[in-house]
Amino acid sequence: MIFETAQIILGLLFFLFMPGFLVVKIFFDNDKFLEKIMLSMLFSIMIGLVIGVFFGYDSAQAAFTGGFTETNLWLGEIITVIVLGIALLVKRLVFKEPVKSITKGNSKNKAKTSKNSGKNNKSDTKMKFNIAQKFENFRKNKGLYQLIVRSTIFFLVVFGIYMAIFLWIRHLPFFVQHLQIGEDFYFPFLTGLRKTDFLNAGVFSIIAFVIWNRKGLAKVKATKRIILQTIVFLIIGILFLALHYYLKYWIGINPDIAASALMFFTIMKLLLVVLFVVFIAVAIFTQEFLVNIFKEYWKSILVFLAIGIAYFFLIQFFQLIWYKLSYFVSISIRSLLELTFNTVYFSPGSAINGPRLGVEGFNVGISNECSGVDSLLLFLSLYVLLLVLDWKRMNIKRMLILLIPGLIGTVAYNILRIYLLMLVGIFINPEFAVDVFHTNIGWILFLLFFIVFWHFGSKWVYIKKGQKEEK
Repeated sequence: MIFETAQIILGLLFFLFMPGFLVVKIFFDNDKFLEKIMLSMLFSIMIGLVIGVFFGYDSAQAAFTGGFTETNLWLGEIITVIVLGIALLVKRLVFKEPVKSITKGNSKNKAKTSKNSGKNNKSDTKMKFNIAQKFENFRKNKGLYQLIVRSTIFFLVVFGIYMAIFLWIRHLPFFVQHLQIGEDFYFPFLTGLRKTDFLNAGVFSIIAFVIWNRKGLAKVKATKRIILQTIVFLIIGILFLALHYYLKYWIGINPDIAASALMFFTIMKLLLVVLFVVFIAVAIFTQEFLVNIFKEYWKSILVFLAIGIAYFFLIQFFQLIWYKLSYFVSISIRSLLELTFNTVYFSPGSAINGPRLGVEGFNVGISNECSGVDSLLLFLSLYVLLLVLDWKRMNIKRMLILLIPGLIGTVAYNILRIYLLMLVGIFINPEFAVDVFHTNIGWILFLLFFIVFWHFGSKWVYIKKGQKEEK
Protein backbone atom coordinates (compact mmCIF):
# COMPACT_ATOMS: atom_id res chain seq x y z
CA MET A 1 0.00 0.00 0.00
CA ILE A 2 2.80 2.41 0.92
CA PHE A 3 4.72 1.50 -2.25
CA GLU A 4 1.63 2.05 -4.45
CA THR A 5 0.95 5.44 -2.80
CA ALA A 6 4.55 6.54 -3.29
CA GLN A 7 4.40 5.37 -6.91
CA ILE A 8 1.25 7.44 -7.54
CA ILE A 9 2.79 10.55 -5.94
CA LEU A 10 6.04 10.14 -7.87
CA GLY A 11 4.09 9.49 -11.08
CA LEU A 12 2.01 12.66 -10.68
CA LEU A 13 5.18 14.61 -9.94
CA PHE A 14 6.86 13.36 -13.12
CA PHE A 15 3.91 13.41 -15.49
CA LEU A 16 2.13 16.58 -14.35
CA PHE A 17 4.86 18.86 -13.05
CA MET A 18 8.58 18.07 -13.25
CA PRO A 19 9.31 18.27 -17.03
CA GLY A 20 7.22 21.42 -17.45
CA PHE A 21 8.80 22.98 -14.35
CA LEU A 22 12.26 22.57 -15.89
CA VAL A 23 11.03 24.15 -19.14
CA VAL A 24 9.67 27.09 -17.13
CA LYS A 25 12.96 27.46 -15.21
CA ILE A 26 14.83 27.59 -18.51
CA PHE A 27 12.62 30.04 -20.41
CA PHE A 28 10.17 31.74 -17.98
CA ASP A 29 12.03 31.91 -14.67
CA ASN A 30 11.01 35.50 -13.92
CA ASP A 31 7.26 34.97 -14.28
CA LYS A 32 4.90 35.09 -11.30
CA PHE A 33 4.46 32.05 -9.04
CA LEU A 34 0.94 31.10 -10.18
CA GLU A 35 1.87 31.48 -13.85
CA LYS A 36 4.89 29.23 -13.26
CA ILE A 37 2.67 26.54 -11.73
CA MET A 38 0.17 26.70 -14.62
CA LEU A 39 2.88 26.67 -17.28
CA SER A 40 4.65 23.77 -15.54
CA MET A 41 1.50 21.63 -15.62
CA LEU A 42 0.71 22.68 -19.21
CA PHE A 43 4.16 21.88 -20.58
CA SER A 44 4.27 18.60 -18.60
CA ILE A 45 1.00 17.43 -20.15
CA MET A 46 2.23 18.38 -23.64
CA ILE A 47 5.52 16.53 -23.11
CA GLY A 48 3.55 13.50 -21.90
CA LEU A 49 1.42 13.61 -25.08
CA VAL A 50 4.52 13.74 -27.27
CA ILE A 51 6.03 10.75 -25.42
CA GLY A 52 2.76 8.83 -25.73
CA VAL A 53 2.53 9.56 -29.46
CA PHE A 54 6.15 8.52 -29.97
CA PHE A 55 5.67 5.13 -28.33
CA GLY A 56 2.16 4.29 -29.49
CA TYR A 57 1.15 6.25 -32.61
CA ASP A 58 -0.07 3.05 -34.33
CA SER A 59 0.73 -0.66 -34.51
CA ALA A 60 3.83 -0.12 -36.69
CA GLN A 61 5.20 2.58 -34.38
CA ALA A 62 4.41 0.44 -31.31
CA ALA A 63 6.27 -2.49 -32.85
CA PHE A 64 9.24 -0.22 -33.54
CA THR A 65 9.41 1.37 -30.05
CA GLY A 66 8.04 -1.42 -27.88
CA GLY A 67 4.63 0.18 -27.44
CA PHE A 68 3.00 2.52 -24.96
CA THR A 69 3.89 0.64 -21.78
CA GLU A 70 4.46 1.80 -18.20
CA THR A 71 8.20 1.08 -18.52
CA ASN A 72 8.57 3.04 -21.76
CA LEU A 73 6.54 5.91 -20.34
CA TRP A 74 8.78 6.13 -17.28
CA LEU A 75 11.85 5.84 -19.49
CA GLY A 76 10.67 8.68 -21.74
CA GLU A 77 9.85 10.95 -18.79
CA ILE A 78 13.15 10.27 -17.01
CA ILE A 79 15.22 10.89 -20.16
CA THR A 80 13.26 14.12 -20.80
CA VAL A 81 13.86 15.33 -17.22
CA ILE A 82 17.59 14.54 -17.47
CA VAL A 83 17.96 16.40 -20.80
CA LEU A 84 16.03 19.43 -19.51
CA GLY A 85 18.03 19.37 -16.27
CA ILE A 86 21.29 19.47 -18.25
CA ALA A 87 19.92 22.35 -20.35
CA LEU A 88 19.03 24.28 -17.17
CA LEU A 89 22.51 23.66 -15.77
CA VAL A 90 24.13 24.90 -19.00
CA LYS A 91 21.95 28.01 -18.90
CA ARG A 92 23.00 28.76 -15.31
CA LEU A 93 26.68 28.29 -16.11
CA VAL A 94 26.60 30.38 -19.30
CA PHE A 95 24.46 33.30 -18.15
CA LYS A 96 25.32 33.43 -14.45
CA GLU A 97 27.94 36.19 -14.47
CA PRO A 98 26.57 38.39 -17.29
CA VAL A 99 23.04 38.47 -15.83
CA LYS A 100 24.33 39.35 -12.37
CA SER A 101 26.45 42.15 -13.73
CA ILE A 102 23.45 43.60 -15.53
CA THR A 103 21.01 43.35 -12.67
CA LYS A 104 23.43 44.87 -10.18
CA GLY A 105 24.86 47.34 -12.62
CA ASN A 106 28.38 46.63 -11.31
CA SER A 107 30.35 48.25 -14.13
CA LYS A 108 33.52 48.57 -11.98
CA ASN A 109 33.82 44.81 -11.49
CA LYS A 110 33.20 44.35 -15.19
CA ALA A 111 36.08 46.75 -15.99
CA LYS A 112 38.46 44.92 -13.61
CA THR A 113 37.56 41.59 -15.15
CA SER A 114 38.21 42.87 -18.64
CA LYS A 115 41.66 44.19 -17.63
CA ASN A 116 42.75 40.89 -16.06
CA SER A 117 41.47 38.71 -18.92
CA GLY A 118 43.10 37.82 -22.22
CA LYS A 119 41.77 38.94 -25.59
CA ASN A 120 39.84 35.72 -26.17
CA ASN A 121 38.25 35.85 -22.74
CA LYS A 122 37.36 39.49 -23.35
CA SER A 123 35.55 38.75 -26.57
CA ASP A 124 33.73 35.71 -25.12
CA THR A 125 32.62 37.62 -22.03
CA LYS A 126 31.52 40.59 -24.14
CA MET A 127 29.48 38.34 -26.43
CA LYS A 128 27.79 36.63 -23.47
CA PHE A 129 27.20 40.00 -21.86
CA ASN A 130 25.60 41.41 -25.02
CA ILE A 131 23.32 38.39 -25.37
CA ALA A 132 22.26 38.59 -21.75
CA GLN A 133 21.82 42.37 -21.95
CA LYS A 134 19.61 42.10 -25.02
CA PHE A 135 17.55 39.42 -23.31
CA GLU A 136 17.16 41.55 -20.17
CA ASN A 137 16.15 44.58 -22.25
CA PHE A 138 13.62 42.42 -24.04
CA ARG A 139 12.22 41.24 -20.69
CA LYS A 140 11.81 44.87 -19.58
CA ASN A 141 9.40 45.47 -22.48
CA LYS A 142 6.65 43.58 -20.65
CA GLY A 143 3.97 44.04 -23.31
CA LEU A 144 6.11 42.66 -26.14
CA TYR A 145 7.43 39.91 -23.88
CA GLN A 146 3.88 38.87 -22.97
CA LEU A 147 2.83 38.91 -26.63
CA ILE A 148 5.69 36.64 -27.73
CA VAL A 149 5.52 34.26 -24.76
CA ARG A 150 1.74 33.91 -24.87
CA SER A 151 1.77 33.51 -28.66
CA THR A 152 4.33 30.72 -28.27
CA ILE A 153 2.25 29.00 -25.58
CA PHE A 154 -0.92 29.35 -27.68
CA PHE A 155 0.80 27.83 -30.70
CA LEU A 156 2.23 24.96 -28.63
CA VAL A 157 -1.16 24.20 -27.05
CA VAL A 158 -3.16 24.26 -30.30
CA PHE A 159 -0.49 22.46 -32.31
CA GLY A 160 0.05 19.93 -29.49
CA ILE A 161 -3.67 19.10 -29.34
CA TYR A 162 -3.80 18.90 -33.14
CA MET A 163 -0.84 16.50 -33.24
CA ALA A 164 -2.24 14.38 -30.39
CA ILE A 165 -5.58 14.00 -32.21
CA PHE A 166 -4.11 13.22 -35.63
CA LEU A 167 -1.23 11.04 -34.45
CA TRP A 168 -2.85 9.13 -31.63
CA ILE A 169 -6.46 9.79 -30.59
CA ARG A 170 -8.09 9.33 -34.00
CA HIS A 171 -6.54 5.84 -34.24
CA LEU A 172 -8.13 4.65 -30.99
CA PRO A 173 -10.87 2.01 -31.46
CA PHE A 174 -13.61 4.21 -29.95
CA PHE A 175 -12.73 7.11 -32.26
CA VAL A 176 -12.65 4.88 -35.33
CA GLN A 177 -15.99 3.29 -34.47
CA HIS A 178 -18.01 6.26 -33.24
CA LEU A 179 -16.37 9.57 -34.24
CA GLN A 180 -15.40 9.12 -37.90
CA ILE A 181 -17.93 10.67 -40.27
CA GLY A 182 -18.12 11.11 -44.03
CA GLU A 183 -16.16 13.73 -45.96
CA ASP A 184 -19.45 15.41 -46.92
CA PHE A 185 -19.44 17.03 -43.47
CA TYR A 186 -16.13 18.81 -44.15
CA PHE A 187 -15.44 21.87 -46.26
CA PRO A 188 -13.23 20.91 -49.25
CA PHE A 189 -10.52 23.49 -48.44
CA LEU A 190 -9.99 21.85 -45.02
CA THR A 191 -9.54 18.31 -46.32
CA GLY A 192 -6.85 16.44 -48.18
CA LEU A 193 -3.92 18.25 -49.74
CA ARG A 194 -5.83 21.55 -50.09
CA LYS A 195 -5.47 21.94 -46.33
CA THR A 196 -1.82 22.81 -47.04
CA ASP A 197 -2.92 25.73 -49.25
CA PHE A 198 -5.17 26.93 -46.44
CA LEU A 199 -2.28 26.77 -43.94
CA ASN A 200 0.03 28.62 -46.35
CA ALA A 201 -2.55 31.38 -46.76
CA GLY A 202 -2.88 31.61 -42.99
CA VAL A 203 0.90 31.75 -42.47
CA PHE A 204 1.24 34.48 -45.09
CA SER A 205 -1.55 36.68 -43.66
CA ILE A 206 -0.20 36.36 -40.09
CA ILE A 207 3.41 37.15 -41.10
CA ALA A 208 2.23 40.06 -43.26
CA PHE A 209 0.11 41.42 -40.37
CA VAL A 210 3.05 41.23 -37.94
CA ILE A 211 5.45 42.89 -40.41
CA TRP A 212 3.01 45.68 -41.24
CA ASN A 213 2.22 46.43 -37.57
CA ARG A 214 5.64 45.59 -36.09
CA LYS A 215 6.29 49.04 -34.61
CA GLY A 216 2.92 49.19 -32.87
CA LEU A 217 3.11 45.60 -31.62
CA ALA A 218 6.50 46.36 -30.07
CA LYS A 219 4.73 48.93 -27.85
CA VAL A 220 1.71 46.80 -26.88
CA LYS A 221 0.55 47.26 -23.28
CA ALA A 222 1.12 44.55 -20.69
CA THR A 223 -1.89 43.11 -18.83
CA LYS A 224 -2.28 41.26 -15.54
CA ARG A 225 -3.55 37.71 -15.55
CA ILE A 226 -6.68 36.89 -13.53
CA ILE A 227 -6.28 33.21 -12.63
CA LEU A 228 -10.02 32.55 -12.12
CA GLN A 229 -10.83 34.10 -15.50
CA THR A 230 -8.15 31.97 -17.17
CA ILE A 231 -9.55 28.78 -15.64
CA VAL A 232 -13.14 29.66 -16.65
CA PHE A 233 -12.24 30.39 -20.27
CA LEU A 234 -10.09 27.26 -20.41
CA ILE A 235 -13.00 25.11 -19.19
CA ILE A 236 -15.40 26.73 -21.68
CA GLY A 237 -12.92 26.09 -24.51
CA ILE A 238 -12.61 22.41 -23.55
CA LEU A 239 -16.42 22.15 -23.39
CA PHE A 240 -16.69 23.46 -26.97
CA LEU A 241 -14.18 20.84 -28.12
CA ALA A 242 -16.21 18.16 -26.30
CA LEU A 243 -19.39 19.43 -28.01
CA HIS A 244 -17.63 19.22 -31.36
CA TYR A 245 -16.92 15.53 -30.86
CA TYR A 246 -20.36 14.89 -29.38
CA LEU A 247 -21.84 16.40 -32.57
CA LYS A 248 -19.69 14.04 -34.65
CA TYR A 249 -20.93 11.15 -32.50
CA TRP A 250 -24.54 12.26 -33.01
CA ILE A 251 -24.02 12.56 -36.78
CA GLY A 252 -22.60 9.03 -36.79
CA ILE A 253 -25.71 7.52 -35.16
CA ASN A 254 -28.17 9.76 -37.08
CA PRO A 255 -26.68 9.95 -40.60
CA ASP A 256 -29.99 10.39 -42.42
CA ILE A 257 -31.15 13.31 -40.27
CA ALA A 258 -27.71 14.95 -40.50
CA ALA A 259 -27.60 14.48 -44.28
CA SER A 260 -30.93 16.29 -44.64
CA ALA A 261 -29.31 19.43 -43.15
CA LEU A 262 -25.76 18.89 -44.41
CA MET A 263 -24.63 22.53 -44.57
CA PHE A 264 -26.04 23.34 -41.11
CA PHE A 265 -24.17 20.51 -39.38
CA THR A 266 -20.98 21.17 -41.35
CA ILE A 267 -21.00 24.81 -40.26
CA MET A 268 -21.90 23.91 -36.66
CA LYS A 269 -19.06 21.40 -36.47
CA LEU A 270 -16.54 23.94 -37.74
CA LEU A 271 -17.98 26.70 -35.53
CA LEU A 272 -17.46 24.61 -32.38
CA VAL A 273 -13.79 24.15 -33.29
CA VAL A 274 -13.41 27.89 -33.93
CA LEU A 275 -15.02 28.68 -30.55
CA PHE A 276 -12.65 26.21 -28.87
CA VAL A 277 -9.64 28.00 -30.39
CA VAL A 278 -11.07 31.44 -29.49
CA PHE A 279 -11.67 30.59 -25.83
CA ILE A 280 -8.27 28.89 -25.51
CA ALA A 281 -6.76 32.08 -26.96
CA VAL A 282 -8.64 34.22 -24.42
CA ALA A 283 -7.48 31.94 -21.58
CA ILE A 284 -3.83 32.20 -22.65
CA PHE A 285 -3.62 35.84 -23.80
CA THR A 286 -6.22 37.17 -21.27
CA GLN A 287 -9.40 38.96 -22.25
CA GLU A 288 -8.01 42.46 -21.64
CA PHE A 289 -4.94 41.78 -23.79
CA LEU A 290 -6.98 40.59 -26.79
CA VAL A 291 -9.52 43.41 -26.42
CA ASN A 292 -6.69 45.97 -26.50
CA ILE A 293 -5.19 44.34 -29.60
CA PHE A 294 -8.54 44.21 -31.39
CA LYS A 295 -9.42 47.83 -30.54
CA GLU A 296 -6.07 49.01 -31.83
CA TYR A 297 -5.81 46.84 -34.94
CA TRP A 298 -9.35 45.76 -35.86
CA LYS A 299 -9.17 47.43 -39.29
CA SER A 300 -5.80 45.85 -40.00
CA ILE A 301 -7.07 42.44 -38.82
CA LEU A 302 -10.01 42.59 -41.24
CA VAL A 303 -7.77 43.74 -44.10
CA PHE A 304 -5.24 40.94 -43.62
CA LEU A 305 -8.04 38.40 -43.14
CA ALA A 306 -9.36 39.43 -46.56
CA ILE A 307 -5.81 39.29 -47.94
CA GLY A 308 -5.45 35.74 -46.60
CA ILE A 309 -8.69 34.66 -48.31
CA ALA A 310 -7.63 36.29 -51.58
CA TYR A 311 -4.21 34.69 -51.25
CA PHE A 312 -5.79 31.23 -50.91
CA PHE A 313 -7.57 31.65 -54.25
CA LEU A 314 -4.42 33.11 -55.79
CA ILE A 315 -2.62 29.89 -54.86
CA GLN A 316 -5.26 27.91 -56.78
CA PHE A 317 -4.69 30.07 -59.87
CA PHE A 318 -0.91 29.99 -59.55
CA GLN A 319 -0.93 26.19 -59.48
CA LEU A 320 -1.93 26.08 -63.16
CA ILE A 321 1.80 25.99 -64.00
CA TRP A 322 2.48 23.23 -61.49
CA TYR A 323 3.35 20.31 -63.79
CA LYS A 324 6.72 21.60 -65.11
CA LEU A 325 7.91 22.39 -61.61
CA SER A 326 6.53 19.08 -60.33
CA TYR A 327 8.48 17.19 -63.02
CA PHE A 328 11.72 18.99 -62.06
CA VAL A 329 11.13 18.22 -58.36
CA SER A 330 10.43 14.55 -59.18
CA ILE A 331 13.59 13.95 -61.21
CA SER A 332 15.66 15.74 -58.54
CA ILE A 333 14.26 13.50 -55.79
CA ARG A 334 14.76 10.43 -57.99
CA SER A 335 18.45 11.34 -58.28
CA LEU A 336 18.74 11.68 -54.49
CA LEU A 337 16.96 8.37 -53.86
CA GLU A 338 19.14 6.54 -56.37
CA LEU A 339 22.16 7.40 -54.22
CA THR A 340 20.93 5.10 -51.45
CA PHE A 341 18.37 2.75 -53.05
CA ASN A 342 18.97 0.25 -55.85
CA THR A 343 15.49 0.40 -57.42
CA VAL A 344 13.55 3.66 -57.69
CA TYR A 345 10.25 3.75 -59.54
CA PHE A 346 9.59 6.88 -61.59
CA SER A 347 6.76 7.76 -63.97
CA PRO A 348 6.49 11.19 -65.64
CA GLY A 349 2.71 11.01 -65.48
CA SER A 350 0.73 13.79 -67.09
CA ALA A 351 -0.53 17.31 -66.47
CA ILE A 352 -3.61 15.74 -64.88
CA ASN A 353 -2.11 13.17 -62.50
CA GLY A 354 1.47 14.40 -62.17
CA PRO A 355 4.70 12.37 -61.87
CA ARG A 356 4.96 9.39 -59.51
CA LEU A 357 7.85 8.14 -57.38
CA GLY A 358 8.22 4.90 -55.50
CA VAL A 359 10.74 3.01 -53.38
CA GLU A 360 10.25 -0.37 -51.70
CA GLY A 361 6.48 -0.36 -52.14
CA PHE A 362 5.95 3.24 -50.98
CA ASN A 363 4.61 5.22 -53.95
CA VAL A 364 3.55 8.87 -54.03
CA GLY A 365 2.25 11.23 -56.66
CA ILE A 366 3.88 14.66 -57.00
CA SER A 367 0.66 16.60 -57.56
CA ASN A 368 0.13 20.35 -57.81
CA GLU A 369 0.08 20.71 -54.01
CA CYS A 370 3.50 19.00 -53.82
CA SER A 371 5.11 20.82 -56.74
CA GLY A 372 6.29 23.79 -54.65
CA VAL A 373 4.30 26.38 -56.59
CA ASP A 374 2.49 27.53 -53.45
CA SER A 375 5.86 27.86 -51.64
CA LEU A 376 7.22 30.02 -54.47
CA LEU A 377 4.13 32.19 -54.34
CA LEU A 378 4.41 32.53 -50.56
CA PHE A 379 8.08 33.48 -50.81
CA LEU A 380 7.50 36.04 -53.59
CA SER A 381 4.56 37.57 -51.70
CA LEU A 382 6.56 38.06 -48.51
CA TYR A 383 9.56 39.32 -50.46
CA VAL A 384 7.47 41.93 -52.28
CA LEU A 385 5.79 42.90 -49.01
CA LEU A 386 9.16 43.53 -47.35
CA LEU A 387 10.29 45.56 -50.35
CA VAL A 388 7.14 47.70 -50.34
CA LEU A 389 7.39 48.35 -46.60
CA ASP A 390 11.10 49.22 -46.41
CA TRP A 391 12.23 50.15 -49.93
CA LYS A 392 13.59 53.52 -48.79
CA ARG A 393 16.10 51.79 -46.50
CA MET A 394 17.10 49.11 -49.01
CA ASN A 395 19.58 48.80 -51.83
CA ILE A 396 17.16 47.95 -54.66
CA LYS A 397 19.85 46.40 -56.88
CA ARG A 398 20.90 44.03 -54.11
CA MET A 399 17.26 43.17 -53.38
CA LEU A 400 16.84 42.08 -57.01
CA ILE A 401 20.05 40.04 -56.87
CA LEU A 402 19.02 38.44 -53.55
CA LEU A 403 15.77 37.30 -55.14
CA ILE A 404 17.68 34.72 -57.24
CA PRO A 405 19.14 32.67 -54.33
CA GLY A 406 15.80 33.09 -52.57
CA LEU A 407 13.90 31.41 -55.42
CA ILE A 408 16.55 28.70 -55.73
CA GLY A 409 16.42 28.08 -51.98
CA THR A 410 12.61 27.83 -52.05
CA VAL A 411 12.72 25.15 -54.76
CA ALA A 412 15.56 23.38 -52.90
CA TYR A 413 13.71 23.24 -49.58
CA ASN A 414 10.62 21.84 -51.36
CA ILE A 415 12.80 19.08 -52.85
CA LEU A 416 14.13 18.41 -49.33
CA ARG A 417 10.54 18.31 -48.03
CA ILE A 418 9.42 15.62 -50.49
CA TYR A 419 12.68 13.68 -50.04
CA LEU A 420 12.15 13.62 -46.25
CA LEU A 421 8.54 12.57 -46.82
CA MET A 422 9.78 9.62 -48.90
CA LEU A 423 12.23 8.59 -46.17
CA VAL A 424 9.54 8.84 -43.48
CA GLY A 425 7.17 6.74 -45.59
CA ILE A 426 9.86 4.11 -46.26
CA PHE A 427 11.39 3.79 -42.80
CA ILE A 428 8.71 4.94 -40.34
CA ASN A 429 5.07 4.86 -41.50
CA PRO A 430 3.42 5.55 -44.91
CA GLU A 431 0.16 6.86 -43.38
CA PHE A 432 2.02 9.26 -41.10
CA ALA A 433 4.14 10.45 -44.05
CA VAL A 434 1.27 11.36 -46.40
CA ASP A 435 -0.99 12.73 -43.67
CA VAL A 436 0.44 14.62 -40.68
CA PHE A 437 4.05 14.90 -41.90
CA HIS A 438 3.03 16.13 -45.37
CA THR A 439 0.56 18.66 -43.96
CA ASN A 440 2.95 20.25 -41.46
CA ILE A 441 6.52 19.84 -42.68
CA GLY A 442 5.96 22.35 -45.50
CA TRP A 443 5.15 25.40 -43.41
CA ILE A 444 7.69 24.43 -40.72
CA LEU A 445 10.52 24.20 -43.28
CA PHE A 446 9.34 27.39 -44.99
CA LEU A 447 9.44 29.38 -41.75
CA LEU A 448 12.91 28.06 -40.92
CA PHE A 449 14.17 28.78 -44.44
CA PHE A 450 12.71 32.29 -44.65
CA ILE A 451 13.92 33.29 -41.18
CA VAL A 452 17.49 32.16 -41.94
CA PHE A 453 17.39 33.61 -45.47
CA TRP A 454 16.17 37.04 -44.35
CA HIS A 455 18.38 37.11 -41.24
CA PHE A 456 21.51 36.98 -43.42
CA GLY A 457 20.08 38.60 -46.55
CA SER A 458 18.77 41.69 -44.76
CA LYS A 459 22.28 42.51 -43.52
CA TRP A 460 23.38 42.80 -47.15
CA VAL A 461 20.42 44.71 -48.64
CA TYR A 462 19.76 47.34 -45.97
CA ILE A 463 21.65 50.61 -46.43
CA LYS A 464 23.73 51.47 -43.40
CA LYS A 465 23.82 54.97 -41.98
CA GLY A 466 26.15 57.21 -43.95
CA GLN A 467 26.28 54.73 -46.84
CA LYS A 468 24.94 55.74 -50.24
CA GLU A 469 22.97 53.36 -52.41
CA GLU A 470 24.92 51.76 -55.27
CA LYS A 471 23.91 52.92 -58.69
